Amino acid sequence: MMMRLQKRSSIEMDDAAIVSHRGGKARIHQTKDANPGQGAATGGWFGILAGLIFLNPLIGAALGAAIGGVWARIHDIGISDDQMKDVGESLSEGEAALFVLFDEAYPTHLARELRRFDGMVMHSTFDEGDTEAMAMALASEI
Repeated sequence: MMMRLQKRSSIEMDDAAIVSHRGGKARIHQTKDANPGQGAATGGWFGILAGLIFLNPLIGAALGAAIGGVWARIHDIGISDDQMKDVGESLSEGEAALFVLFDEAYPTHLARELRRFDGMVMHSTFDEGDTEAMAMALASEI
């Protein structure tokens, strides 16, 4: 639904994540954050380039991979990982939560689409009227 709204220019997502509770643990699937493996790979390539400049590409690749992996592990972009983990741990087994960070959104279009789903608004930075409209849309039974 979110992808369809984005295609129609009703919303513009900056980041999105689904947090689920399975096996007694919160699991986060996010669109923006780099994982340590991705950071290490990117850092490795930059390290090779730096190593070529300083005539030691192997050491440059190793240092770049290490720095890239650590950077990706500690750098949080988009939606707060801590907030998602807290919500995920409060969910019951098998439940899920959707987090969306919008650059732009038409709340009326979003509320109209939300009527098809059963859920609740846990947090919103939309104004009070728009947040209430979305909460009512999620609570409606069609």
